[in-house]
This record gives sequence, structure tokens and C-alpha cells, in this order.
Amino acid sequence: MEIPVAKATYLNTQNLWKLFWQRADVEWHGYEPNLTIPSLKEFLAVVDVDECGCFWR
Repeated sequence: MEIPVAKATYLNTQNLWKLFWQRADVEWHGYEPNLTIPSLKEFLAVVDVDECGCFWR
């Protein structure tokens, strides 16, 4: 089973990761509180904390 919770894409020109969440429209949207993050470790931390309730409903 796959549950699309979050997605990160690497921005090579900026050396950053862009964070996305999947809304009810089944489209990926940029996660505005932390649109870019420096590492995958921080990506996991942001998803875990989920301050806006976007990832874990």
C-alpha cells in the first residue's frame, strides 16, 4: 500500500529541496511554511512535526 503524504524534489541550481504535500484534489502543492529546505533530514523533521496539519490528517 502506498500513502502519498509528502514529496521532496531537489533544486540543483539552489542546492535545496522543495517540499510538497498532496491536497484533496490529488495534486502536489508547495508546502508554504517551509517551501524549501536544506536537507532530507530537515524534510523528515518538517513532515513529522506537521505544524499545519497537511501531512497527517
